[in-house]
Amino acid sequence: MRKIKINIVLGHELPFPQKKGGGVNSLISQIIEGFDKNKVDIAIYSPINEIYNNYEEFNGVKYYRLKGSKRKKNVFINILAGIPYALRVLIKMRKADVLFSHFWHGFLFSFSKKIKIKVHTVHRDPKKAIKFFTKFDKVYFGSDSVTEEAKLLIPTMKDKFETVYNCVDFTDYMKSENRIKDGKIKFLYIGRFSVDKGLESFIKGFEKSIKINNKIRFKTIGPLDYTGGSDEKYLYKIKNYIERKDLKDYINISGPIYDRSELDREIFNFDAVVLPSIYGETLNMVVLESMRIGRPLLISNLEANLPLLDEGITGYFCNKNDIDSWSHGILKLAEKIENEDFFGYKVHQYGLNKFSSKKIADVYYSNFIKLLFNER
Repeated sequence: MRKIKINIVLGHELPFPQKKGGGVNSLISQIIEGFDKNKVDIAIYSPINEIYNNYEEFNGVKYYRLKGSKRKKNVFINILAGIPYALRVLIKMRKADVLFSHFWHGFLFSFSKKIKIKVHTVHRDPKKAIKFFTKFDKVYFGSDSVTEEAKLLIPTMKDKFETVYNCVDFTDYMKSENRIKDGKIKFLYIGRFSVDKGLESFIKGFEKSIKINNKIRFKTIGPLDYTGGSDEKYLYKIKNYIERKDLKDYINISGPIYDRSELDREIFNFDAVVLPSIYGETLNMVVLESMRIGRPLLISNLEANLPLLDEGITGYFCNKNDIDSWSHGILKLAEKIENEDFFGYKVHQYGLNKFSSKKIADVYYSNFIKLLFNER
């Protein structure tokens, strides 16, 4: 069988590969690594950047870069800013079997004759924007719960909706048994500061837990301003609460780490990773990265999060936005960690069996072949 040609199109804001953050870019990098290059011919379209050439090819992948636009603070203006970039890509884009869209302006390609099959993956897209993709052959979501939500929102498209999990490369593994033991039990959150992430209820639960176990510590790593996707007013509210409650010795808010190897080392220095989201999740990339490194998880029972752990084996669920539930979960996991009842191998194997980039790339490839065969 000949190689199938896949055009992957990313948004107007960030170059690819991204040197500075970008969860979607990290995901795409790992999907690309998972594809069998003997079966696919991949071209990626992303914005130009001074650190890259406008065209280059390496590891069997072609990179096309066109003029994009920096992220705008106003959402509506940011949407408008992406349209010229999308049109540039449409003009430049080569003929291919598959368009693999990873930005919501991708619906502008609906009538392109250059592509046989058009598919879109939903990340942080506005859900109502999905209705613009009616001419696409498939729309993928990162979790079953989001897929079902989309079916209820736009029932006329439900036959085109499908779940394909996010993924990471599980070839590396840092044993949690070798974690740094300094008498503290350290919890880590990595991500944006926004209401949907549920940090307020977690921190209040953490505050209650300190009164019972003063060995616990909490650190956040992530963008601290709107350019990184954070809500600055919400961050100020959190910081003010920490200051007012005299929690500075227990909670540390720090900026983002964009280098993956450095972030891996940072995760390795912690005992557990938390995700207290109350809405808006698909399938969290940081949690998957933490599985790769073998860290137990404490996450909210949001439906989209349910595939992420094996309760009592790789971590615990807590009730979303429930202070008492978070306090109970923190104390229970801290006790397990202190008694060394959690072992990273179990966490790593759980992720490897469900979320490896090779496994997920094979799912996409099989899906593309099926769509192409049906069209023919």
